[in-house]
Amino acid sequence: MPDTETLEVDLRSIKKKKVGRLRREGIIPAVIYGKTTSSTPIQVGYKDFEAVYKKIGGTSILNLRIKGEDRQRDTLIHTIQRHILSQKILHIDFLEVDVGKPVTVEVPIVFKGKSPVEEAGKGRIGQEATYIYVKALPMNIPSEIEVDVSIIENTDQVIHGSDLKLPEGVTLASDSEKDTVIATVVLPRVAEEVEIEEKEEEEVEEAEEAEEETPEE
Repeated sequence: MPDTETLEVDLRSIKKKKVGRLRREGIIPAVIYGKTTSSTPIQVGYKDFEAVYKKIGGTSILNLRIKGEDRQRDTLIHTIQRHILSQKILHIDFLEVDVGKPVTVEVPIVFKGKSPVEEAGKGRIGQEATYIYVKALPMNIPSEIEVDVSIIENTDQVIHGSDLKLPEGVTLASDSEKDTVIATVVLPRVAEEVEIEEKEEEEVEEAEEAEEETPEE
């Protein structure tokens, strides 16, 4: 069993709209909940959380110690809410787990390798899913699942969830995940249209951000 990181947090009395004051002070409002525990509002220093998050990512067990409590809580970072423009963390949901019981979590999908289709200039590989739900003991949850796209040798080939090579002790969370489309081949003309649309979306977002940053008179 690998070592786990510990993060010290405080109970939180400030709730609802007043939590904006905490954020201005460099504190993240958060909550711990679980199947056998009631929801507990907490708060954690922004820098403290960021330092730990860089080490463990989003799928590893994190020991939370609430000041004043004698025990540590085994948790998973279930949800991180971020500001739509700045991406600054606004709120965190921690899920308390039993390390001896399997849990269902979403794990990022990462492509590796290069498809012969791309090398031949016949198209590019399109990533249709950025994550997939798996089931595993908390200590066995992978930080990511690699997909080797070099197995795609023709333009009509598709990689589904059922094609993924999962680590030992890890399974897809449900039968529906087996049918999830992970990767497809985007043909040249379609790829060009997609790139144009993405560029236009980026230009719109940049214009909106510039408008947001324009000071009021």
